[in-house]
Amino acid sequence: IPIGMNLPTLQPVPTGIATQTRTPTRTSTRTPTRAPTRPSLPTETPTPPPASSSDFFAAGMRERQNGYYARAIAAFQSALTLKPPAELAREAQFRLAEAYWLSGDGDRAIAVLNAYLQSNPDGAHVAEAHYLLADTFRQRNDGGNALARLQVFRQQTQTLAGDTDAAIADVLSRAGDSAGAIVQFD
Repeated sequence: IPIGMNLPTLQPVPTGIATQTRTPTRTSTRTPTRAPTRPSLPTETPTPPPASSSDFFAAGMRERQNGYYARAIAAFQSALTLKPPAELAREAQFRLAEAYWLSGDGDRAIAVLNAYLQSNPDGAHVAEAHYLLADTFRQRNDGGNALARLQVFRQQTQTLAGDTDAAIADVLSRAGDSAGAIVQFD
């Protein structure tokens, strides 16, 4: 028996009375207390499913920002399936391609980026599309396509100019064009 444990004591049973029951009595006068209750946790309110192409697009952007690329892809695809207005469709198409690129699905990224460029030659994300294509081609060691996309990107924007020049030089160097790589660094 552990020390300090109060066990009930039994009253002796008188002899000769067979119907009497034993009643335990406590040796201490401690008042029983209720077990503490845990605070109730809030119930998660389910988010209603998006109802419009703009709702799906907004959901896709949230998922992309949070790093849930598969969910973002599904949301952007759903937005495009609902035939959104032209401006939203262009943005959703680019963001779908970007989500494929972020998820590492180069084949789908290339297909959607090329479709975006074909249908939006002057679109808001043309330079970015070329950069994402160049990066995908570089990862695949496809120097010719990577170089072409990097050069287009470099002509369209001064964004990341130093990094782009270094990437072009790297592609040229890997292709064996050391002289071209050196010129690109200058």
